[in-house]
Amino acid sequence: MVRLDAENWMKCGTEFFDGQRHASVVFTRDFSDWSTMADLSNAAPIWWRAARKKDSIETLCSLNGKDFTSVRQGYFPPQVKVEVGIMCAAPEGPGFEAVFDNLKLDLG
Repeated sequence: MVRLDAENWMKCGTEFFDGQRHASVVFTRDFSDWSTMADLSNAAPIWWRAARKKDSIETLCSLNGKDFTSVRQGYFPPQVKVEVGIMCAAPEGPGFEAVFDNLKLDLG
C-alpha cells in the first residue's frame, strides 16, 4: 500500500471474490476505483512491485520475483512524501491467514 492520506492511496495484491483469486489494484483519489485481472496462479505465492514515477504508480506482479507483468498504472500526486507498507483485510467472512516475506523498499 502507498498512502498519502485517507483520500489519496493505492493498494495492490491478491483478492478473492466470486470464488476466484484475482490480482487487484485500487486507486483512491477522493473516490476509489478498482481493477482486477485473473491472478497469475490459483495457489502459488505472487510477488508484487509498486514503482512510483513522476505523477504515477505502476503496479506489477510476478510468479518468480524476476519476470514482472504490468497490472495497472494510475495517477498519484507527485513530489509528496508518502507512507508505504503491507496490509491485509477480510471485510467479510471468517478471515484468512496471510504470509508476507521478502519485503524490500528501494528509494532508487
